[in-house]
Amino acid sequence: MIAAAAYIEWKKGLENVQAGLDLNAKPSLVFEDM
Repeated sequence: MIAAAAYIEWKKGLENVQAGLDLNAKPSLVFEDM
């Protein structure tokens, strides 16, 4: 799904869009059952 979203953005001409340096990853975040 991530690749599909990236492809759509690339087709729009936004291949150079990147997250800002203030983006803070949380590797210990737990996904809850839906």
